Amino acid sequence: MRPTPLAAIVDFLHEVIRISAINEATKSAAPSLGAAAGVDETRAASALSELIDLGIAAGQIRRDLTVADVYILISGAPLDQEEPVRERWAALVLPCLTAEAAEIDLQRLGQR
Repeated sequence: MRPTPLAAIVDFLHEVIRISAINEATKSAAPSLGAAAGVDETRAASALSELIDLGIAAGQIRRDLTVADVYILISGAPLDQEEPVRERWAALVLPCLTAEAAEIDLQRLGQR
């Protein structure tokens, strides 16, 4: 069974945060050693954009989510913390990607 677009994005973010936390020191040292990360950011962003579009079309992902938003989420993750803290961060933040969360926000804004 294929994961839903929402599940795939959540899994992707969990994996990026996990790998980034493990490799944070290595990534910091790489440029000074003349090493490159070797990641094609354009290709990764394109794939993530397609996944977001699938999630929006399926009504699972908030309509205003962008690749830049996902990068903001990753950059704000507590990568220097232990796994339980990273997992708690993910449990609090990742539900905000859903279409349901966007509707709650829109309802609240309409009441002001």
